[in-house]
Amino acid sequence: MLPWILWLAAMSALSGSAFAGCPEGSIQFIPAPATTSTLARRDTSGTGPLGGAGQARYDLVAGTQYAFASVAPDENLGMAITTTDEYELVGVPGPAPISFHARLRLPGYLLTYCDPLFATSHVSVWSYLEEEGTGQRDATRLDGRIVCPDGTKDPFDHTLDLSVAHAVGVPFPLDLQTAAGAVFGEASIQGVLSFVLPPGYSIQSCQGYAGSGSVPTTSTTWGAIKARYR
Repeated sequence: MLPWILWLAAMSALSGSAFAGCPEGSIQFIPAPATTSTLARRDTSGTGPLGGAGQARYDLVAGTQYAFASVAPDENLGMAITTTDEYELVGVPGPAPISFHARLRLPGYLLTYCDPLFATSHVSVWSYLEEEGTGQRDATRLDGRIVCPDGTKDPFDHTLDLSVAHAVGVPFPLDLQTAAGAVFGEASIQGVLSFVLPPGYSIQSCQGYAGSGSVPTTSTTWGAIKARYR
């Protein structure tokens, strides 16, 4: 195993309780293989062989992800986070599915360099929000601009949006990914999940989502709710 992969493993901090039966999430320090876990919260950092650095973390309770890569010349590294959780609409049941929106806000920045002694920068971030098994998906990729001789730092703030419809009490899986990659530059992206709901409705999840539009839950209540609809 390469030393920088060993360093990644040593720096990986797994925290937050995992609810039994919840989907797995993954973190990948590219080009190393991804590591998976059912924990609700993870935070990982590492360094590459030429001094590049990366950090990735997610919190399914808060509904957040963060990926960062800062990379030296002649080095190609990235951080990718992919999570899945089962969400459920809470409220008064009706005769038809309730329409609402799931959104993933994506603030961050891309930093490029232009040095005559080295190749110019290549930096990118990418993300998607997908309702698993339905074909409903919104995605984006942003690439850094090459501006010589000084390089440039470009902030961005993008939002992915899914229009979904579900009956009260029926679990639905959402897949989220945020990733940052660079060669001789920096890339940073954060993902913040939220739901836009009709009055009187809220969202809970297997991992205890407590972000915008949520109602707090626990593993006991979630298990009882899922059992009721099986």
